[in-house]
Amino acid sequence: MKERLSVAYGTAAWACQSIQKTKKKKKKKKKLTIIQNKPFPENNKMEGGGIEGGAGVSEQAIRGAQYIKAFFEGRSDRNFVFERIISQGSWGFTVQMMMRSNEAPETLSPRPLGNAFGLQPISSLLDSPVRQSFNQFNPMSRGLVPSFGPSFRPSLGRGSQIPRASQSATRFVMKRSLAEVGENNITKEIDTLNRLRGSMHIAQPSHVIDDPRWNNVMQSLKGPTLVMDWIDHGLLWSFYERRAEVDEPLPNRLLWALFLCLCRMVVALTWPQRDLGRPISAGLEIETIPPANLSGERPPKARLLHGDFHGQNIMIDQLEPQEHGTAPVLKLIDFGLSRDLPVRVNEPRNIVVKTNIRAIGEVMLGLLRGNVKGGPGLMDITYNGETRKINSYATDLDRLSSKYRAPSILVAKHQERIANLDPDIRSLVASCVAVGIDDRPDIEDLLGIVEQNAKSKTANDYVGYKYANLETDAAIKRIIDTHMFDA
Repeated sequence: MKERLSVAYGTAAWACQSIQKTKKKKKKKKKLTIIQNKPFPENNKMEGGGIEGGAGVSEQAIRGAQYIKAFFEGRSDRNFVFERIISQGSWGFTVQMMMRSNEAPETLSPRPLGNAFGLQPISSLLDSPVRQSFNQFNPMSRGLVPSFGPSFRPSLGRGSQIPRASQSATRFVMKRSLAEVGENNITKEIDTLNRLRGSMHIAQPSHVIDDPRWNNVMQSLKGPTLVMDWIDHGLLWSFYERRAEVDEPLPNRLLWALFLCLCRMVVALTWPQRDLGRPISAGLEIETIPPANLSGERPPKARLLHGDFHGQNIMIDQLEPQEHGTAPVLKLIDFGLSRDLPVRVNEPRNIVVKTNIRAIGEVMLGLLRGNVKGGPGLMDITYNGETRKINSYATDLDRLSSKYRAPSILVAKHQERIANLDPDIRSLVASCVAVGIDDRPDIEDLLGIVEQNAKSKTANDYVGYKYANLETDAAIKRIIDTHMFDA
């Protein structure tokens, strides 16, 4: 049974966790684990809370969702509708909302809020059903991931238009806190997203907040509230999970496209938008390296660290004409742990940027069904035409660690996929997760190399590869439609 489960997930690095579950685990000192934006099944309803999506959610989150639902049902204009709770973390919860068209607002008699729906502080979720459900290891995440069915696809993104019989509506996402620390984190997240406003690969505030009707709401709704766009196609982690059931590797051309999105996220964090008054209606811009001045100097790099950068905090949006005609836009979410790091004495050069670069390397490694858990080792890489050895956590791109104790069938399939990997992708991913800070690439070089390959390589570049048939535009479209858009 354990082996069957492992084969289904399709990665030896992940499989070893299932095989070794019978081993007695050492007791670890308890600590609060941040698990926000981890989804719950779409068809779950709480037995008695009257909240869609509430199964497995803590009492505090249910009460918070009940307060939100009652608040909007208690308004006479009924312009905004609570739909469901979609996720919960240790200090906050997220709900799915809908704004009716301004053309045909529905007016109903208000319902009383009632004292029972007040928000209650949460001290810990370590022993809650939420925490207990996050018990599977995944190579795309540093920590724990939810065990739930494949039907749920959370979304946070561009306002999704919902056709109605006599009116249209906009779906959006609202994030609220469960405790005082959560209020601080949400306030910090709002500030960070304002700095990153207009970045195509960063989740954006919803245009709902520019609607005068929302301003009326905010005058009555207590506590900080983060309102974000609805993103259509769920988590990158969920795409990985669905794709892991397939033996074939991801096409190299698709990997280049996803890698480029990740690099653009790092650029956004490195040079945040400086126009803090930028209106949401101004649209989104692709993140680029800012030009140097006459002295050859670029604007200083920010020291903004995301702090929770992994596949469960990256979402899949739509195609767009500028750079995403084949592969969709990826967007980074959940900035509750982001922070500007202070300068330390004798710190390595660009340590903050290169910490973000290591994070995108780990995401890429997960897409390649590898993991840093195998530990570092010496790897031969070629970078800027120079071949050298570096100490890197990407050793799964050479061979699977014996620590995994993976079945031979999984080892063989993994090696077959790795043999199909573009050596340039291998070298870049290995460099991104290098142990030494100085062995990791600068974002200027990394973006240039990845952008050039993503835009120039065609299916003809992979003639002779075992899975060359996957490199055509049509094959990539089928994978995206099947495992991203229609899943």
